[in-house]
Amino acid sequence: MSTIKRTVLLFPCVLLPELVCAGEITHTAAKLVAAVRDAAEGQTIEIGPGTFELAAPLQPKPGMTLRGAGMGKTILTHVAGWKPSTKTLPDPEKDWGNLISGFGKASAKGPASFHNNLVSNPGRGVIWINEVYNNLDIHNNHIITRTTATPRRDGLFGLNRGCDFKTISIRDNIVKCQGLPRPLLRCDESYGAIIRNNVLTNVSDTDRYKNPRTNARAGLEEPLRFECGVHGEYTVDGWKVRPTAR
Repeated sequence: MSTIKRTVLLFPCVLLPELVCAGEITHTAAKLVAAVRDAAEGQTIEIGPGTFELAAPLQPKPGMTLRGAGMGKTILTHVAGWKPSTKTLPDPEKDWGNLISGFGKASAKGPASFHNNLVSNPGRGVIWINEVYNNLDIHNNHIITRTTATPRRDGLFGLNRGCDFKTISIRDNIVKCQGLPRPLLRCDESYGAIIRNNVLTNVSDTDRYKNPRTNARAGLEEPLRFECGVHGEYTVDGWKVRPTAR
């Protein structure tokens, strides 16, 4: 029986030179592409050290694991001159859901903070939480909305009616609705939240809360600038993203 099993494992490797057998470590981009293409769902593909230049995105199957030799040892990158397709990028003209959605059922006491974010066109809204959620502090964000395809008219923050709104604050934010005016909040109970020092433009429910001004800074606490990517290939600088200068 063991002889037959070994023969079955070796046979496809003879017929298909690019097929990687289970447990074999891949050392070339061609073998890596073949392994991802031919391996079964849930399989682990071992990748050796080195740089693997790919001409197209890999498409792993559900449950598949790609395991490299370690940080900085196995590098997946693209061939020179390759440009990714933009067909799968979100269409800014279409209608999208909430930026953050919570579908839980059990109450959560928090605390949680949503702050120092630049948010562009959140679609249906910025935050929607199904469950009761208390001790939530939303502050120092800069939010820009645009008219969606539907168009959406919901409030930007949708919170459960059962929340203890005395523990929820919306403060020191900049919110600008371009095109269709949008309310800040969705349910009547939300207006019991602490709302202060927000700079609101074209927001439709400002008559329902006081929003007193303070000496605190509205908008980002500090400029949003950081590098991202495996090796910091891109720099996020405010609303702009650019290749990192080396």
